[in-house]
Amino acid sequence: MRGSGGGVSKKFICACRKTCGDPRRRGSSKNGARRTCELRPRLPAGPFANLRQSERRGKYGFGAGFCGKDGRRTTSANYSGAASFEPFERLLGVGTVQRLIDETLRSFERKPVPGKFVGDVIITPDCLRSLMGSITNALSGSALFAGTTPYKGRKGEQIASEKFSLLNRPRSPEFPGGADFDGFGIPTKDLDVVKDGVLNEFLIGFFMARKLGVPQTAGAWNFLVPPGDTPIDEIVAKTRRGVVFSRFSGGRPNSNLDFSGVAKNSFYVEDGEVKHALGETMVSGNFQALLKQIHAVSRECVNFGGSCYPYVAASGVTISSR
Repeated sequence: MRGSGGGVSKKFICACRKTCGDPRRRGSSKNGARRTCELRPRLPAGPFANLRQSERRGKYGFGAGFCGKDGRRTTSANYSGAASFEPFERLLGVGTVQRLIDETLRSFERKPVPGKFVGDVIITPDCLRSLMGSITNALSGSALFAGTTPYKGRKGEQIASEKFSLLNRPRSPEFPGGADFDGFGIPTKDLDVVKDGVLNEFLIGFFMARKLGVPQTAGAWNFLVPPGDTPIDEIVAKTRRGVVFSRFSGGRPNSNLDFSGVAKNSFYVEDGEVKHALGETMVSGNFQALLKQIHAVSRECVNFGGSCYPYVAASGVTISSR
């Protein structure tokens, strides 16, 4: 990419309009993708027996993967992207593409983290988007059925900081990647999974609802973590020692939600300042504890088209050189 990407944007928009119509309103595009689902008669009788659902959606999507190269020096690969009902005016402004490219250019001179310590992580929207799967899987009907969730029997309890909420919003008009019905044709509904740190409900789809003998709560997953009221610059300024955690490379956490892996494309913070880019750095902790130790949520929030996440700062993570 060069410059602002304006020329590329115009070509991209024209191509999308030619193939997809104009998806500025959900269901308004004549050429938008149609999704149809029918519940077969073999399913038990009920309010959705023999139901046939259909919806038409059009959207613009863009994603970019990149790394830096300067002679023999290279950076780690990075990527971002988003979807929108509206055409993109500037491709570098999609999602977090511009920010990540700027950070890539600052990542040629990487240094190890100075020593091993327990400190803060400022989780970026992209990183939170990737980590959220581990948390939501622990809140799913599958985990309840398998008995692998540490949250079984804890509805109504405080499982996270009061600054943190997790909302499922498949019907949001802001999410072109949302859904009006699930794969079984059941209409979706919005759900407050965690509200002000309190676990309100589990994410139980059609199949697991039948297995567990409980009502269905979530047929599609489109998550929103509401923004806070603190600018990201202020969160960094209040960090004594930690990392801006941009990407996680590691295995799935265990049933207790212990995690360990490598922080990539990340930066070291000390005394309220971003000091330097980090070489591959180990991070380890526990997601149950991390949720409770969230102490700041940024005012800034990134809409990826099917989910929306802010920066989240939490304490108690072990950080060390690999």
